[in-house]
Amino acid sequence: MEHDNFQHPVFLFRFSADQTARFGEWLAQTPFAPVHSVSHQDELAPASGIVIANCAEVKPGDLAGILRRLPVIALTANGDGVPDDCVWDYLPAVGLTRDLLLRSLRAVAQRHRLEMMRHQLQASEARFHNLVARNSDGILVVNDEGVIRFINPAAERLFNRPLHDLLDSPLGFPVSAGEITELEILQGRGEVATVEMRVEQTEWDGFPAYLLSLRDITERKRTEQALNEAVKTNYQFAAAIASFSVGVIITDPGQPDNPIVFVNAGFTSITGYRPDEVIGQNWRFLHGPDTDAASVQRIENALQTVRPLNCIILNYRKDGTPFWNEVNINPVFDDDGHLINFVALHIDVTLRKQAEQALLEQERLRVALDKEKELSSVKNLFMSTISHEFRTPLAVIQTAAEMLDRYAARMNDQQRHERLMSILTQVRHLEVMLDEISVIIRAELNRMEFQPIYLDVKQFCQMVIDDVQSTVGSNHRLIFTVEDGVYEMSVDAKLLRHILNNLLGNAVKYSKPGSEVRLDLSFDGDFVVFRIGDQGIGIPEQDQPRLFEAFYRGSNVDAIGGTGLGLKVVHDCVMLHGGEIAVESRLGQGTTMIVRLPRRQTAVDED
Repeated sequence: MEHDNFQHPVFLFRFSADQTARFGEWLAQTPFAPVHSVSHQDELAPASGIVIANCAEVKPGDLAGILRRLPVIALTANGDGVPDDCVWDYLPAVGLTRDLLLRSLRAVAQRHRLEMMRHQLQASEARFHNLVARNSDGILVVNDEGVIRFINPAAERLFNRPLHDLLDSPLGFPVSAGEITELEILQGRGEVATVEMRVEQTEWDGFPAYLLSLRDITERKRTEQALNEAVKTNYQFAAAIASFSVGVIITDPGQPDNPIVFVNAGFTSITGYRPDEVIGQNWRFLHGPDTDAASVQRIENALQTVRPLNCIILNYRKDGTPFWNEVNINPVFDDDGHLINFVALHIDVTLRKQAEQALLEQERLRVALDKEKELSSVKNLFMSTISHEFRTPLAVIQTAAEMLDRYAARMNDQQRHERLMSILTQVRHLEVMLDEISVIIRAELNRMEFQPIYLDVKQFCQMVIDDVQSTVGSNHRLIFTVEDGVYEMSVDAKLLRHILNNLLGNAVKYSKPGSEVRLDLSFDGDFVVFRIGDQGIGIPEQDQPRLFEAFYRGSNVDAIGGTGLGLKVVHDCVMLHGGEIAVESRLGQGTTMIVRLPRRQTAVDED
């Protein structure tokens, strides 16, 4: 068996507290090199420690001899099978099985995966904070209520306010994802900065949020104003813009293909192209293999319709390296209103894009880690719940079987029948639990079969009611009421039985003996409505939103057995019908479960 997280052959050693000293002495005398050690209390088989050791340098012959002298349990991980006989000799002695040991190894691997994911998240956070801290653009994250949740140093400088004044305070103006907005920010002492705000949707701490990027464009606005004035005065602008760090391109739409007629030194600094290499060309030479076609089309449309445009596009430098280019295009008109030029400002915003991407990657890793933790928790809960719920019926079966085995000859027919019925009842209980588990697994894997047939639902419900009544006997009275009408409809009979059996079973389980349980069948437009009501303990309001999660049980049912799977099964079966399920309940006054199934049924797409 190959261990998922190690490249070299390894052994997993498990030992109890009284073996610790002996194991340390043995390990010091062998060529094994420990590569991972962790204190561990394993609910599957208690042990005070686990060591994973590299055995790449141990010869197979020596290995077999070493293993026979071990004071611990060992498992080969390189698949050569040499020490198998030695290994499995130890297992029965300590009550372990092959399956139990393999599950323990998988548990170690899972913990190692979680640790690796934590390291990746920490590295991502470090990269993110490094990029954001060095970014000259102000970066903020605000929640959907407009409250600032994150702010970088550049934004502090832009607002001219300290971090503690800004964090958790209202932003003060509305934001809308996908828009580019120009704002004026009062910085104190009468100074005003013009900023360009870009807004993207994101998530922060698992909740919807907005990522704001604020670029100080005060200098750019002055540049644009200077350019417009210069172009309008017989092109006497070269000296005014030669020193701008912003890249400047001027094109002539009066010539074929709108060629470039001027670029400044800032453009050369950003792209690497000299003026003599680009004059006379169209701006399309900046495109490359990953340039977004939609962004190109937006620029073309702006030029054709003679309107200003601001966009970010992936362009390529002369040396072939890509960079994110924020392009601001403005048409220039003469005094008579005739179009004479397009002026485009180019700004390298690669660092800002990297910071945004780092933020998104950090959030992706955080979500992935949370999901992995949740999956691990569900797995542990699943094992604990199933182990507990299976133990009781198995114990009853074992006791009844032992009684029959030892005393069958002394029993009369009624006593033997009672023992056999006890066994059969518990077997049916186990079958129900296994069936519920199977339904949930198939639903999670999108392998649940939906096989609708035309069925008289009224007769079907009566049959289910009769079956449940025969099971509960006189402890509860089941009442079935039906609104007049024809109830032939297309349903999956097996799934409908799951729905009714679980809901009626819960109504009986959580009600006092002698109380009534009702099933009311009626119409509501194009839906058939099943209402299952009881007079039981009710469900606390805070528990109701999570009732249909696997393994979730109400906070007031500790003394009543159950797996927490039944309502999850019901929910999945209802969803496959394209239906709806709701709950009405008050603590101590009973519960009503309401299932609505469409009368004209088609299979729901499981993808």
